[in-house]
This record gives sequence, C-alpha cells and structure tokens, in this order.
Amino acid sequence: IRTDPSLIPLPGEDALLPLDERPGMDFRTPRRLGDAVIDACYADLTPGPDGRIETVLTDPATGEELRVWQYGGFMHVFTGDTLARDRRASIALEPVETMTDAFNRPEHAAALALEPGRSREFAFGVTYAPSGT
Repeated sequence: IRTDPSLIPLPGEDALLPLDERPGMDFRTPRRLGDAVIDACYADLTPGPDGRIETVLTDPATGEELRVWQYGGFMHVFTGDTLARDRRASIALEPVETMTDAFNRPEHAAALALEPGRSREFAFGVTYAPSGT
C-alpha cells in the first residue's frame, strides 16, 4: 500500500503499488530480510489451496520459524528501524482486516458495514516451530 508521509494510504487506486515496481519490498519468493527498512501494509495476499494466507519468518541461523496465518485481509510489516530505542530488535507481523484509515475510504464501506444484530469474524493466528521440528 502506497502512503503519504504520515503513513495514511493514498486515495483510491493510487494506494495500490504493484510489488514488481518495488522489488526491494517483494518477499513473495523467500529471501533474507537483510537491511530492508519496512513499515508497510501488503495487499492482495495470495491464499494457499485451503484459503489460508501465511506469512513466514525464518531464522536462517537456527531454522526457527514463525508462521502468521490469516483468512483474507492485509499484512502490516514493521521492522522497528524507526523506533526511538531498541531499533531493529524485533519485527512486527500484523494481520489486519482492512487498510489503515479504512473508515475514510469509500471502497471499504462494505467491509466495515455491519447491520444491527449481525456479526463478522476475521480469523488469524500464529504457529512457532523451534529449530529441528
């Protein structure tokens, strides 16, 4: 998702930036995170055959693996490089149902509307595999 300097998504279709135009942000094929600085929301996530989307983070040194799964939505990734302290000490993988500022975006009205007495679910979770499992 392309944003303004305040990290608010640009209006309409201007918010959608194909990953082919930003290869440094493209992790569809697994590769090292390296020194990439990321505070971005990813859209158009590709589900597996079971309809579940997985974001996988693997430590190449230990083989430990974290899998964040979700059904639909977007994935916000934050490497922590812009924090005032403890920069790059962690990474956040945040499944979200809609993009930031969705209440001000007409294209998200249907996703946000909920009639009285109705409910909606957004399912996500995480699995962790220590090295060697």
